[in-house]
Amino acid sequence: NFANKGRDWFISKTTGSGQMGTKERPAKDLGNIIHHLKPNDRIHIAEGIYMSKGKNGSDEITVPVQIYGGYNTDFSYRDPWDAHKTIFTGTNDYMKSTLPRVYIHTDKSRESNGHKSTGSAIVVDGIIIDNGPRNRYHKDENLAIRRTAHPPTNKNPSPESGGIVVVGSKYTNISVVNCVVMNTAPTQGVISVQVFEGGKGLIQNNFCINNTGYGIHARTGYMGTDESKLPVFDIKYNTVLFTWKHDAVASYGGDALALEQNLIATVERNTLAYGH
Repeated sequence: NFANKGRDWFISKTTGSGQMGTKERPAKDLGNIIHHLKPNDRIHIAEGIYMSKGKNGSDEITVPVQIYGGYNTDFSYRDPWDAHKTIFTGTNDYMKSTLPRVYIHTDKSRESNGHKSTGSAIVVDGIIIDNGPRNRYHKDENLAIRRTAHPPTNKNPSPESGGIVVVGSKYTNISVVNCVVMNTAPTQGVISVQVFEGGKGLIQNNFCINNTGYGIHARTGYMGTDESKLPVFDIKYNTVLFTWKHDAVASYGGDALALEQNLIATVERNTLAYGH
């Protein structure tokens, strides 16, 4: 239901400042305006490299929003995979966040009357996630990742979290489209979408390369038996390459696609390949 109608926010690494977030006066980073976001807001992000507020390395949003990357600096044109890349990354500085790079979860959102909110749509479109700089590597050679912190050198562990993780509310539709996610090291989904009762999930035209865990993870939040309320997924035109197990001796992870039970999924025209 989400009574708020939403507004448009604009973000530009190049020309942004402050927190007005208008097209004329954009904000500098998504992390700078997260505390202002309301349900159904639409966020337009121009080209550039973004590390979140204070180089925190993660953006956590608790209301349903729509995020569109890949704009030029005056927001008149989009080309998210070529001319105007919107890149989300971070650093491995000690005590920085190890949460997913883009983490949207609305399953506990409530209306003014206290009831849990339902409905609305969540969109992540045209964002490039590169967790490489957030990882800790063996001998700093950017080859083998390390999953523990190293306090003497102020190094964080490699984040065991996905690049784009979305958890919806009941009757909420979720779309993750036209995104690239690379160099993440989760135990589960690189792109993880959890749809609840009566909702739909669209995972389309994404590129996942060189990650651990599951390249695409379709999850359900509905445990009932009414087939008409089962989450429905459409997973198509994605490319998932070089997905590795959690570690060299792990018995889990390493799959391009994982589907939970109690959902309906159409999976077609994807390119899925092992890392071996």
